[in-house]
Order: sequence, then structure tokens, then C-alpha cells
Amino acid sequence: MSDFSEVSWDKDGLNGGGFKPLIIIILIIVLFLLYRVGAFDKVISMIPNNSSSSVYTVEVNRRANYNTQIKKIVKQLCPTNDSNLRKAQVLHDFVVKYLEYDYSALTNINNTKLIHANEAETCFLTRKAVCGGYAALYKDLCNEAGIKCEFVTGKANMFDNSNLGHAWNAVYLDGKCYHVDVCWDDTGGSEYEFFMRGTNYINVNTDTFRSWDGNFPFEKSGISRRKIKDITLQLTVK
Repeated sequence: MSDFSEVSWDKDGLNGGGFKPLIIIILIIVLFLLYRVGAFDKVISMIPNNSSSSVYTVEVNRRANYNTQIKKIVKQLCPTNDSNLRKAQVLHDFVVKYLEYDYSALTNINNTKLIHANEAETCFLTRKAVCGGYAALYKDLCNEAGIKCEFVTGKANMFDNSNLGHAWNAVYLDGKCYHVDVCWDDTGGSEYEFFMRGTNYINVNTDTFRSWDGNFPFEKSGISRRKIKDITLQLTVK
């Protein structure tokens, strides 16, 4: 005699009970929780963007007057018919392509080098920066383009260490505030891993967890990856 007994099933659930509605409720709860932590953004970011790439060209004289060059760069890269999201994106791409992370500034015993690596004008000249330099240059470019962008300081988990000093940007679009970390996109993230993100995505795990000084009204959810179209940036530096 077997200890396995057959179970009869019907279309209404388990033995006529409310099993199917319970599964549906559980699935809805799980999907909602995944949405809140930004899991869908990760999936969408992996979907190829088949739209044609817009081409932007910019010529930079890095030894010319800084303020004059910022105005020229924005004029070249930000046509008036572009949306603020597109302007913020192409300026993000410019900073990523123009600057290189200055690892030597972190280990150099000369503190002056680290200070200069956080200054927009010096970084513009040397084309080397640490996080503060990336954020300062991006802030100046966005503000020139008419996009409200603020410099954010705080702590972040990076280089396998926790609560290290870090800087990035708060960018406002359509009255909403988002995280933009150009430095991390240039040094470890994917192309737009930390572009226009909400706090739920930024702090989704301990590796990227961060805190910040000040009361920035960051959104919990970021801008959909589907709204970020392909860009090709052609850069010439004199």
C-alpha cells in the first residue's frame, strides 16, 4: 500500500479552495517590492536600444579661459530644441569622455594635488579628476545649459571600504530631483548606471550605499532607461 494519495484538482484552485487568488496576490506584492527597489530598471537597462544614435560634436581648447569654454561647450552640445534630459545626458557623456580618474591624487602625500583634483578649472586643464572634480565640472556645464544642478557631498561605499568621502550631483528635471554620479559611471558603472537615478536604486545594496549632507529632495525612483536614447559624442581637444 502506497503512502502517496492522489489529489484532485479543479479550475478554481486547490480542491475547490481559493488557491489561485492567493498566488495572484503574492505575485502582485513581489512585483511591487521589486519595482520599489529599482529591479526593473536593471532589467530594462540590459535591453538593447535599437533607436538610431544622435551624433554630437564638440571642440575644446582646454587652455583657454574656463568660463568662456564652458559657454562654448554648452552651445555646441545643447541645441535649443533638445529636452533638458537630453542636454543633461550629452553633458554627462562629455565629462565621462573628457576626464580621467586621477588615482595618483588619492595616494599622493602632497595634499595640494588632491585639492586640485576636486577643482573644476584645474581638472578642465589637466583632464584628470577625482569625484569632486567630475561633479564640479558637470555642475558648471548643466547650470550654463539652464539645468538646475547642485554639488552633493557625503559618504559612499567604494574601493571595498565603507563611508568614504564622496561627491556627486543632484539634478532637477521637471521639478524632480535625481542622483547623477558621473565619476562612478566613468570608473566602474555601465554607461548610465548612475545617471538620473532614484535613491531606491542608489542604495539598493551595500556596495553602492551612500548618505549625503543636506536635505536634497531626491526621488525614490529614477527616470526610466527607455527615455535615455543612444548618443555618439565626437570630441576634439586642443
